[in-house]
Amino acid sequence: MVHPDFLDEVDAVCRTTGVRPASIGLEMTAVLMSSEEEISDTLWELRKRGFRLYVDDFGRGQASLGALSRFPIDALKIDGSFVRRMTPGGESLEIMRAIAALGETLGLAVVAEGVETKEQLAQVIRLELNCAQGFLFSKPLPREKAERLLTLGPLWKEGSDTGPRKAVAAATAPEARK
Repeated sequence: MVHPDFLDEVDAVCRTTGVRPASIGLEMTAVLMSSEEEISDTLWELRKRGFRLYVDDFGRGQASLGALSRFPIDALKIDGSFVRRMTPGGESLEIMRAIAALGETLGLAVVAEGVETKEQLAQVIRLELNCAQGFLFSKPLPREKAERLLTLGPLWKEGSDTGPRKAVAAATAPEARK
């Protein structure tokens, strides 16, 4: 994002592929957010162009909380290390709860990264997070299989009547991985 031709290159990729900026979510690490002066103008320009902006690995890096209000951020992605160490009443669970509350207060979506088990998904749903990603839903796929998976629509989404059992059933359905 600090490269002088970054915006031109992003525009060229969108033109070449025909992909609309609104359908792209750009992830930046919390470490990148610590270099505020260098990326502020770029982030605002990306927002004007319609891109969604996510802070990846939130809770692990060096992002200042103040940066969340100064940058045009759409979502916080909770680092998978918290998801892996989540236990009832444990510190990681409470940190996730605090990040979820922060996201709600700031009007940001909150994504749990690294969801690999049905129990983790059930806890993420109890925390009322907006979204989850991880190997429970799919391992990395070749392009054709990824496109087929995307046509299925969300495997779990906020506000649906999809409780943990239905969400896990959808996430582990064989047709999702064919």
